[in-house]
Parts: sequence; C-alpha cells; structure tokens
Amino acid sequence: MENAPSKCPDCGGIIQERKGEKDGKQYHFWGCSNFKDKGCRFTWNPEKKSGNEGFQKIEKPADKSDEILEEIKKLNKRMDGLAQFLGENK
Repeated sequence: MENAPSKCPDCGGIIQERKGEKDGKQYHFWGCSNFKDKGCRFTWNPEKKSGNEGFQKIEKPADKSDEILEEIKKLNKRMDGLAQFLGENK
C-alpha cells in the first residue's frame, strides 16, 4: 500500500486517517484536517485509485440557499393571499 500524502494539495492542511462505521458499513480513508473549519473536501483512498494514484477530489455541493429562500418567499405570499381570502369570506 502506498503512503498517504502528508499535506493537502488543495489547501495545505494535514492529511489525517479516518475510519469508523456508518449505517453498518465500515469506512477507511484519509482526509484533509480542514474539512470542518474550511470545508476542504480533499480525500485520499488507497483502495480506490483514480487517475491520480488514489487522490480524489470531492466537489462541494452547490449552494442552493438563494433558491430555497425564493421558494419560501413565494410560499409566504401564497399564505398571505390565502389568509386574506379566508378573512374576507367569514
């Protein structure tokens, strides 16, 4: 097995070994220490080789907060209209 890198090529953080169990399945990989603080998603898994000798970059999910906020605003307008309709038809 090849050695894990000591520094993250994306942000310079320290690469740390992670292992455990989730939903009855065991996991084992190496990940950047800046995952929680800075959101770095770099991982290295010696068992799953990619085109870059085991390095994998996990893309951060797209931020959908603006879309969600717009949907909430639309729902609020609809609820206001419904409340007004119900108030007028008592």
